[in-house]
Amino acid sequence: MNIVMKFKIVIVSTLVIIAIALNIYKVSKVHGNNLVNNAKDAIISLSTKKYKTALKNYESTIDYCKKQEKNNKITDENKKILNSISLTSQQLDKAIYILNKRALFLCESKQFGLFLIERGMYSETLKYYKVLLDDDYYGDDMLFVTPQSHFQIELDYLKIPRKLREKIESIKQLNKPFYPFDIIERNK
Repeated sequence: MNIVMKFKIVIVSTLVIIAIALNIYKVSKVHGNNLVNNAKDAIISLSTKKYKTALKNYESTIDYCKKQEKNNKITDENKKILNSISLTSQQLDKAIYILNKRALFLCESKQFGLFLIERGMYSETLKYYKVLLDDDYYGDDMLFVTPQSHFQIELDYLKIPRKLREKIESIKQLNKPFYPFDIIERNK
């Protein structure tokens, strides 16, 4: 099942939850406020459960990608390829940084996307019911702010001639999560 289909399923399930909540609200007008409180608690509970499951899955993916990073070692052959490319040490460092970020993004992106959707729905559910958002260490600052220096490094990387970038990008170990400092240290 691809990620678009999963997003559609998440959105449809959210719409179903909202429809159920609206029906319960209509019934509660006839039968009293107790039903509304039970529905509110059930919706908050379900949203919290889905959020925590998505968070757990995302954190497991981060751990998996970190293990991949540790296990992915540059070979002597690839070290020779890196040494044969006419780059300054600064250019090489920037290339390694960018390729590392790309590889981690590709490894984590599916679960990160699902996590963001559930986090958004969880946050909106709590706002709707005027419940304070739980403190978590994935605040909006951490999730959505990219340091300006990252963009400068990416621009510097794009200034490297395309043929040289393609040669670096052809190294398979640099397309999977890797520990960048190991590569930089081994290459000096």
